[in-house]
Amino acid sequence: MALAAALALPALPALSASAANAAELQNVSFSNVTISEGSKPLDADGFLPASNTLTINQWNPGNVSGSAGNYVMLGFDVAVPNGAQPGDTFSVSLPEFWTVRGAASLADLVDPAGNTIATTKVVTVNGIRSIQFTLTEFVKDRENLAGNLTFMAQELSSPDRPVGDYVAPVVTNTGQELVELKARVPAPYWAAPSISMSWSGDPNTPTGGVELRSRPSYDGASSVKATVYAGPGYIFDCEALRNQDPTKAIGIGLVDIGPEGVRNSLPTEEWLLDPSKYTLTCDGGSFTVEMPASSWTSADAESGQVLRIITTRIPTDDSWKDDGAVFAYADLEQNGRTLELNGRAVPPGSTGSGTSNQLPPRRLRDPHVPRHERQQPLR
Repeated sequence: MALAAALALPALPALSASAANAAELQNVSFSNVTISEGSKPLDADGFLPASNTLTINQWNPGNVSGSAGNYVMLGFDVAVPNGAQPGDTFSVSLPEFWTVRGAASLADLVDPAGNTIATTKVVTVNGIRSIQFTLTEFVKDRENLAGNLTFMAQELSSPDRPVGDYVAPVVTNTGQELVELKARVPAPYWAAPSISMSWSGDPNTPTGGVELRSRPSYDGASSVKATVYAGPGYIFDCEALRNQDPTKAIGIGLVDIGPEGVRNSLPTEEWLLDPSKYTLTCDGGSFTVEMPASSWTSADAESGQVLRIITTRIPTDDSWKDDGAVFAYADLEQNGRTLELNGRAVPPGSTGSGTSNQLPPRRLRDPHVPRHERQQPLR
């Protein structure tokens, strides 16, 4: 006699009537759409300035990426059509290169009394980010439901986003355009700059080095200019800077960036620039290095290089003791932008050295005093 084998199958969850009959709504009403200031003021023509920390993407001239930190506040009122059912959905899509900041904690759509009309979640399809609304059980047998959603619409960094203006609409699942989002990506400029100060020898004598390090973003069209100002108590060793002595770790050059970071960290003949590639002016109180666009090549950009300027200080007097440290300042200029830096070094004990990036005292940064007069008088 044959025995019949019984196969037990797991029970499938039953779909609720509302989920089974859920539909994508076509007649949701949007109104009072607003764009307001978020992380920074909008331009006069409504553009959000893209992030300041722009760098060449993989050292590919012409392509930039932002830090994806800037955003606007985008808000709108939503009216749900009468007869809508729990589980019904609708959506709002942002343009390319935009996302929802804080997507994991995005607020739900609620009515003025705080009742949740629809839950929200951010979904991404083919690189486009959308907010999907799903109606809750609260809508059942209720009419004239409406709520407001306000959230942070944030620019999204991308290697495919070159310099320029980006204008594109926010659209609903039915194709209705609610508003245009505008972002303005500026030309690339200095990235990851710093001034390092060292102190060597007698703690009562402000000897040591000053190093400017930055990665100038190559764009093939603009020059880069660095002006470094001496603080009280010393002047720069112009002769050493002009002579570029690699045996004394002094010079102007491009340092390679490799998979493990910066290579050739000290001046060597390998990285010292030919003086024909830059213009150097130095009078002790300050020095300026300017490299025209013609001095940069795509090879520089593709390999990834850091501009380094290293020189030594010559003590002049004890005025630095008023602050207990020596300072240096720098203006970096590229593509019409100027970035200010400050470096500070404190005297060590009998051994060691001191370096830091602390800001100098306010009295040395008085904006009403000409820049060169805030630093060591020119000599």
